[in-house]
Amino acid sequence: GATRSDYNGEARLSWRGVDLARTLFDAFDADGDGRWTYSDFKRYLEAVGRPCEFEPVVLDSAEAFRCYCDDLFGTDERGLLAFEHFLAYREHVEHTAPVEADVLACGLSAAPAALDEWARVRDAWDALEGHHEDADRPPRTLPASCF
Repeated sequence: GATRSDYNGEARLSWRGVDLARTLFDAFDADGDGRWTYSDFKRYLEAVGRPCEFEPVVLDSAEAFRCYCDDLFGTDERGLLAFEHFLAYREHVEHTAPVEADVLACGLSAAPAALDEWARVRDAWDALEGHHEDADRPPRTLPASCF
């Protein structure tokens, strides 16, 4: 699952939850700088169907939003949300808005990143099959002791 409990019984994101949170974060990081702006966060809330998650005064201005986020989740030196701050936010809302539901609501893949990487390696390996320099000689294999 995407959550686990810590020693205090509080919900924390598991490695799977962190992976899904990274999927969301990267999808809404408009300029790809690893930081979310006020606009990035508003687009995210609209995409997941929670544009009214915060009190209106919090979303009225970028400055009010930055102050609120800094107090609750932390921000970087420019008042932007880095991934670790987004994780703090995700853990705060996980009980009412599961990260998997947000990923799916945005039409993003909920497949683990490791699975996507494995599929890319598999496809590359399959593309190489039958393309040996010496087609008459079988490809070399690794001895079992390598595994």
